[in-house]
Amino acid sequence: MSKLKKWERKSPTVFSVAALVLYTILFISVSIFSTVFIKIDNYYLSFAVNEALEAVVSVAFLIVSGRGKSVFKSRKGFFGSLFVGMYEIVLLILSFSGAYYTNAAEKLESLGNIIIFTVCMLLVGVTEEVFFRGVITDIFLENYGKDRKGIILSVAASGLIFGLFHITNLGAGIGLFGVLIQIAQAAILGMFFGAVYMRTHNIFTVIFLHAAMDFVSLSASGLWGIGTVESSIDGFGVMNLLPLIVYLIPTIFIMRFSKLDEYLAQRNSLQK
Repeated sequence: MSKLKKWERKSPTVFSVAALVLYTILFISVSIFSTVFIKIDNYYLSFAVNEALEAVVSVAFLIVSGRGKSVFKSRKGFFGSLFVGMYEIVLLILSFSGAYYTNAAEKLESLGNIIIFTVCMLLVGVTEEVFFRGVITDIFLENYGKDRKGIILSVAASGLIFGLFHITNLGAGIGLFGVLIQIAQAAILGMFFGAVYMRTHNIFTVIFLHAAMDFVSLSASGLWGIGTVESSIDGFGVMNLLPLIVYLIPTIFIMRFSKLDEYLAQRNSLQK
């Protein structure tokens, strides 16, 4: 067993905090490097390059933490896992329909820009899910998820950590109020993604769900060229907190006691 693994087993919370601090430092460093040294006029292409670099950092943490192989051993196939998160898919289809109806009169971006935007959203999903679900949530579940209470606390704690991480957006010139709203949004969404990951252990599914959510949320900017990521977040108001209730309901449903007991039974059978 490596020294890092021993440290994780001995003090999983301290290990997670240390990993988060180091990850945040590297994340910010990569963003600064990308902004200063990589000059690209296309907004989303520049965004995509930055996310690609940050995705490398996330994958590196996955490998160094010893989860390079285990995180890809899913309990459910991709489509079976999608069924667990079907609530979000239905919600996103409805949301996108509303966005299309609102912006249908606007001119679509070029096909090239739409492809770049789509790739960018996928990279955001990879960057954030690989680290926050593949590393952080996995650490909490592995070390604390030995009973119902431990599973619930693991998913809740990892979601809160994911939310707080978004305070880094203050460095992008976004106002404090908008960032605070985003932190609350990300915390609840982090719990939702954590619940899906707990049930399926399929990292590809949560990456897809995360990317799809970002695609729909930013479709006005990415598909019709209306605003940017920063302006969207900066424009958040109290009403943006209402959707949180919509995501809390499926999170609670996914983590109902019968499914937690099923998860514990599977976990115990694998450890024998």
